[in-house]
Amino acid sequence: MNWRFYSFLSVVVYIMVCCFGCDRVGEYKALVNKELDTGVKNDTLIHGIRFGMNKREFFAHCWELNKQGVFKEGAFNTSVFYEIVKNEKRYNINFYPKFEQGIITELPLEYTYAAFAPWNSEYTMDKLQSEVVDMYVEKHGEYDLQISSEKSENKIAYVWVQGNQRISIYKDDFRNKVIVLYFDLSSQSRDENQL
Repeated sequence: MNWRFYSFLSVVVYIMVCCFGCDRVGEYKALVNKELDTGVKNDTLIHGIRFGMNKREFFAHCWELNKQGVFKEGAFNTSVFYEIVKNEKRYNINFYPKFEQGIITELPLEYTYAAFAPWNSEYTMDKLQSEVVDMYVEKHGEYDLQISSEKSENKIAYVWVQGNQRISIYKDDFRNKVIVLYFDLSSQSRDENQL
């Protein structure tokens, strides 16, 4: 008799989880449509980099910030690197934008601890994600929602949508990084379900 109850309970919980997931996706799509309908353009990203910047402008801008000591060459000279210090912790950030038809439409920032070690309980992936989310809450206000993400092993992305700009934060456990993804929702590569 107990196994029937637990089987029934499992089915009910599964259905509730599926419905909750569908509601969150629907909530996300409604939020995106509402923000795009405002016509607000939020093209500013980080350190003067913006959506719509072409490759030539991007490289010239990064070169200038490199000369000022703000940016350095990133991993394998295939990305841009900079470091920030917050609450006595150092964070390394690597990035390289995605260009669509020659202009920036997406900017993934890869956050890691400068002092990461798997055995150090002060520098876990969960703490890194929490600290990065806190940095963005401080800058952009409370996130709009948490939603499932196919790009994250734990399937949670924290999402802000402001006009045409979406910011998603999720863990990449495989590479020990937290990704902050700026995405231009008005770009041609927009995928309704992509996070």
